[in-house]
Formats: sequence, structure tokens, C-alpha cells
Amino acid sequence: MVDIYPWLKVYYKKLIADRNVNLQRKDGFANWAVVSLLGFLVIYGQFTSLGMPGLLRVAVLSMALALIIRFFVHSCLIYANIVKVNKIKLAIEQYWMSGEPDIGEIKLLIEKHDSFRWSAISLPRIIWGQLKAGFLVILIAPIAALFYELIFVIPTVSSTIIVGFKIEYILMFLLVLYIFYEIVLLLSNVELKQKQ
Repeated sequence: MVDIYPWLKVYYKKLIADRNVNLQRKDGFANWAVVSLLGFLVIYGQFTSLGMPGLLRVAVLSMALALIIRFFVHSCLIYANIVKVNKIKLAIEQYWMSGEPDIGEIKLLIEKHDSFRWSAISLPRIIWGQLKAGFLVILIAPIAALFYELIFVIPTVSSTIIVGFKIEYILMFLLVLYIFYEIVLLLSNVELKQKQ
């Protein structure tokens, strides 16, 4: 089929370039999450073998989890963008191959997903897709170590108490607040909204 819309070819090339950049960014966040996890686990292992206080071990694990969650949130945002770009790209390719969908439908798709930034996938599917892509395994290690520290180690040792609470539990409260903050950012992101 002869393309009578030269702007579509230019737009398609832009989509491919954007998708490739986003794929590299998504892979970069996953790689940094793995490297960070390994680095923090080495520090945690050293602190454990040297008999360092539980507070330091909990602090290291909390920092690891906070950083990995940050990488996870960014990866979710990028994944949503990749899905959106792939949906538009597929429609353009189908148009070039068979003439369907028609150019009006492609313009509406571009307007919906690119101009107005509506997501092409639901937030639960974005999160589950990224967890399956490797973040589930990455998140399990620091969470399991934190639970071990908080359930089996911290209650058996005395630690600094501030305002009636062990400081380790105050760190956990701050970590939960940070996770809540990241969830709010993810839920309020305009690009993850789906047009009803």
C-alpha cells in the first residue's frame, strides 16, 4: 500500500526511537536494582559477620529496599510508556500492511495515548508485569532479611529507645511512609490514567 501520509512515517520513526530509549532505560533500572541489592547484601553480610548492632543492619536493609522500590516505580512508568508506544506502532504497521485500521482511527489512537498521555494498560497489569519481569525476586531478599531482623533478632537484643519505641521500629515506620509516598506518586501519575 502506498503511504499518502508522509508524517506517519516520520512519526513511526520517532516511536521506534522512543521505544528503544525506553527499553534501555527500563533495563538500566533493573540492572541498577540488581547491583544495588547485591551491594547492600554484601554490606549486610559484613555487618552480620562482624556482629554490628541490629540498628545498622536494619538501616542498610531499609535503604536497599527504598532504593529498589524507587527503581521499581520508575520501571513501571517506563513499562507503561513502552506498552503505549507498542500499541500505536502496531496500529501503524497494520495500516501499512492492510489499510486497517484507517488513518482516522490511528489519529485517534495517537491523540488518546500520545497527545493526552492516556495509558494503554491498567496499573495492576503494569505492576504485575514489572514484578514478573524480575523485581519480585529482587524485592524478596531485602524484605525477607528485614523480617528476619525484626522478628527474630531485634526483639532479643536491647537497643536505643526513643519515645518508648526501639529505633529500629522507627526506621521501619519511616520506610513504610516512604513506600506509601511512592505508591501515591505511582497512583497519581497522569500518564498511568486510563481513559474511561
